[in-house]
Amino acid sequence: MKDLKERDSRISLVVLVLSVGSGIFITTLDTSVIVLLLDTIKDDFGIQQNEVQWVILVYLMVMIAFTVIAGNLGDKFGHKLLFQIGLGILILGCILCFFSNSFVFLIMSRVIVSIGVSSIISNGMAILTYFTTTDNRGSIIGYTNLLIGLSVLIGVVLASVLKDKFGWNSTFLISIPIGIMSLISVQLCIPKITIESEKKGADWMGAFAFAIFLSLLILSFSFFVELQINRYLLWAGIFLLLSFVFFGVFILIENKTGNPFIDLKLIKNKKIAVGIITTIVAEWGMIVIVYQYPFYLQDIQGMDNIMLVGLTIAGLPVSMPILAVIAGKISDKIDARIISTIGLVGMSLTFLILIFIIRVDTPIWLLVLVSVLMGSTYGIFMTPNNNSVMTAAPKDKLGVVGALTRLAMSVGISLGTALSACLFVLSGNILEKRTGLGIEHPPHYIISLRVEFIIFSIIILLAAFYSYSRGPEERGRKFLKEDNRSFT
Repeated sequence: MKDLKERDSRISLVVLVLSVGSGIFITTLDTSVIVLLLDTIKDDFGIQQNEVQWVILVYLMVMIAFTVIAGNLGDKFGHKLLFQIGLGILILGCILCFFSNSFVFLIMSRVIVSIGVSSIISNGMAILTYFTTTDNRGSIIGYTNLLIGLSVLIGVVLASVLKDKFGWNSTFLISIPIGIMSLISVQLCIPKITIESEKKGADWMGAFAFAIFLSLLILSFSFFVELQINRYLLWAGIFLLLSFVFFGVFILIENKTGNPFIDLKLIKNKKIAVGIITTIVAEWGMIVIVYQYPFYLQDIQGMDNIMLVGLTIAGLPVSMPILAVIAGKISDKIDARIISTIGLVGMSLTFLILIFIIRVDTPIWLLVLVSVLMGSTYGIFMTPNNNSVMTAAPKDKLGVVGALTRLAMSVGISLGTALSACLFVLSGNILEKRTGLGIEHPPHYIISLRVEFIIFSIIILLAAFYSYSRGPEERGRKFLKEDNRSFT
């Protein structure tokens, strides 16, 4: 308890959330802006929709490759240092995005931004965990998620106002001053903790194999819906097979090295394993709304105003952090598996509601209400689940486990987007063979959406049962004991 009192006296939890949370804030702000600008970027560079999606796909694949690497480096060289390096890289990437005059240059700039985001997210979560206990960790994570939700809402407004007045490139500038303030705040407010510890070499071979495995897996889903590519199914199968090969190589490397990139023993911890898997599935459900709403609103309901499209979706990111804060406080006192399971059941029921209300002329207010409901149930799941995972993590693996949590979110978003597109196109193709009318035919479009919602509802409900199987929490456990970590 002496160590706990010393840390509490050295840093205010409010300062902790504002310093670290502001860095996490701009990562979500950047993502929310770029999603709404895809159509504008497509027109500006004169490219097709299947090409512009690589702005998002490359960003996610790089994040998947570097998130665990950044957390691993943070455990070895200091989470504060890696967090600040991430901020610097993100600022550089945003500057390059602003000056992008070609699609290739923009893609490369997004790669740099993604590397910075990976380091910010994984090490930011580790810093928050280090300075909290099981008594307040859920609340702190919830408040951080509140900043994330606000960043999405702000991003919606910026994507509309700045694009109209100064061009889409200008939207990247907003992240720069916030990033600089976060960098200074972390340097001045987050204490320097110097503890002697042995610095072991990083498992770069394992990291490389892991990154290749995940990248190929995402590519296999992407190519499965690239109907314009010759033999797209063959290419999808090849990438999927290669991903399995590299996964096997990764397992062999990790079992032989003395300092593994990912300690496979962590996955043997049921609470961590359940938390990671259910996070992936929950992200599937959330991304379906974010991904399908804009296409439905613009293609079926004819909504051309980007701000209106964004505000229709904004119910999700606005309600999510509010419920995340409440659920976080509750999870400090009540078993996290109960709360997170309730959240997943709620997400499943939300999809059932969508099945009955979605049609060609569904009222916008009803779509907003469903968006709020999905965000609320997702928020109820997210914070208690993260609390459970981080509480189960060994003290010297906080960075890796925090990175794995963020990695699970990235994998869930990537696979969820690909799976959503696959199910939608597959349903449309089946209907086209029967009637001769394509998926752009409004009734077929609605049927395809309903089929997709049914499937996701079932998957998330199964995940809810799995979530409950993680077992009860150890409410008395604390992290803030003497350890051998350095955050410098």
